[in-house]
Amino acid sequence: MSTKPRTIFLVFAVLVIATLLGSIVFSRPGQVEKPKKELPKVVSKISTIQIESTKAIDENTEFARMEVVVRNNSAKAVMAIDLVAGEGAVTKNGLTDPDKPIIVIEPYGTTTLQMSFGEMTPGSDLVVAAVTYQDGSEEGDEKSLKVMRKIRARDHERIRKMRRGYQPE
Repeated sequence: MSTKPRTIFLVFAVLVIATLLGSIVFSRPGQVEKPKKELPKVVSKISTIQIESTKAIDENTEFARMEVVVRNNSAKAVMAIDLVAGEGAVTKNGLTDPDKPIIVIEPYGTTTLQMSFGEMTPGSDLVVAAVTYQDGSEEGDEKSLKVMRKIRARDHERIRKMRRGYQPE
């Protein structure tokens, strides 16, 4: 073999080996970064509720969720609070049992709310939409308040039936 063909062969062999090694090194699992999901904007529509902090938890898993810490800037205890993202919502409700109400946020205190990304409508803001205070007053989006009242009435009826000895089928 003359020098020129040998040089071309060696260059070609080096390029093939470099390409194979590069594809092996850069294709290892866990080496490629997944694109980050755009996190929703988090806002409070309630005058006395302030967003303290937000963060995504388990972001690249099926259990991905947003954690929102909120502060009650009121002298009134919060008994129920509704977090909404489009058509999805989660409610922290201390009024399930009418005989044993539970305060969910003490006056001037904080609580943590979590909502999975699967419950959120994509592209929607995450909104603290409604609250019920210990004195029975309410503030927020009327649609959210209506849903909270309906769920509370259903829970109260279920508890009344259980206390009378009713056993669901």
